[in-house]
Amino acid sequence: MVEKPEKGKRKVRTVGSGLVDRAAQIFSIPYYYKNSETLSRCMRPLHIDEKLEDGDLLWFGGHVMVVTDIKNNRMLEARGYASGFGMVHEAPLCKLFINCTTYEQLVERYHKHAPLHLTDSNGSLRFVAKTFALFKLKSVWDQECRS
Repeated sequence: MVEKPEKGKRKVRTVGSGLVDRAAQIFSIPYYYKNSETLSRCMRPLHIDEKLEDGDLLWFGGHVMVVTDIKNNRMLEARGYASGFGMVHEAPLCKLFINCTTYEQLVERYHKHAPLHLTDSNGSLRFVAKTFALFKLKSVWDQECRS
């Protein structure tokens, strides 16, 4: 989707689920979910006894982010211009969330059903995801959707 240009510049918006879909195609991963809602019904959530791994996904209504570096607490996402990012970027969790700087904290929030506070590019609160989910990339090989 192309936004209205400002001062002669062309802005292109990228949808996160489309980014994940494209990357999966490149690596021959059977990920066929064209939007984040389908992803949330078809992928398997992280179980309490499982560890998060690189490639797993964080989802909340209308947005998806990719776990890219567990060791260094980094994540990939496509964030819109309103948040001050307007690009696909990989960033440390401390630049994306308030009071959630490690994957251990993120998983703890997930299992406790605590909200996730997303920041804008200046570190200010941008959005509160009251519910979110962590999904296992390995589950794409199961191909069984929940209705």
